[in-house]
Amino acid sequence: RVEGALQPVLFEASRRGAVAGLPGSPAAAPEAQRNRGEEGDFEPLGTSGLERYAGRYVDLNDYSHASIERLRSLVHQVLVEANPDGSLTLFGGKLRPVEPDLFQWLESGNFVAFRSEPDGEVTHLFVNRTAFARMPWYETLEVQVGLLGFAVLVFFLSAVVWLYAVIRGFKTRLALPGLMGVVNLAFVGSLAYAFQEVLRSPDPPWTLTFDPPLSLLATMSLPFFGAALGAVVLVRAVTNAGQRYRPFFSKLADLPVILAEGGFLFFLFTWNLLGVQF
Repeated sequence: RVEGALQPVLFEASRRGAVAGLPGSPAAAPEAQRNRGEEGDFEPLGTSGLERYAGRYVDLNDYSHASIERLRSLVHQVLVEANPDGSLTLFGGKLRPVEPDLFQWLESGNFVAFRSEPDGEVTHLFVNRTAFARMPWYETLEVQVGLLGFAVLVFFLSAVVWLYAVIRGFKTRLALPGLMGVVNLAFVGSLAYAFQEVLRSPDPPWTLTFDPPLSLLATMSLPFFGAALGAVVLVRAVTNAGQRYRPFFSKLADLPVILAEGGFLFFLFTWNLLGVQF
């Protein structure tokens, strides 16, 4: 459902025929709709003016604030791109500006509306009967996948080097980072397996929120063990940094693992995967 604060925006867009298909919008013929905007004196926006509309948006019908279902907002993001020719790309089609915050499909002639704050920040997108909220840059697919990929890579390398040292009988300072990598990788693998089981089940996916399997509940405890190990590594790194006799690069040995753990916890917290949030 569209948030109550957005109803006036939808009403105005519907009154002007801005969002095709909404109750109250005129049933104009496609040819008449294509001529919309030619009568006004609105000047087309340049590429720089279109950049404020570019970004990733998420369907408010799929948006969850407090449960594990928020993860759907990561994989179901809609991309709006600004083009050098003064148009926007959405769902593979092009939009041309006809009024402030109002665009028109070049193919069909239907309209798409945006909602902006007084300072010009674009917050919402309206297509037909669907409202989309703009995602902050740090929650976009590219940033979050990059963050997760970096963390998993560091965890994997730490675990492999530690296990190799153990097998060969070498003395190493990678015991804590290696164990932390094993725990976090076990969590990622177990979570992926649990989601796969849910998707293969005949029950709807949202039943995960109301009746999570016991294996998933146990899996959700693993990040806390990884965070505890990360805290120990952080304390060790701070202690080593204060020792003057240690080489500079030796003091930075734990930095990649600390950054990976911090980024991983931020990822889990952002998508309600830190702890049992169903």
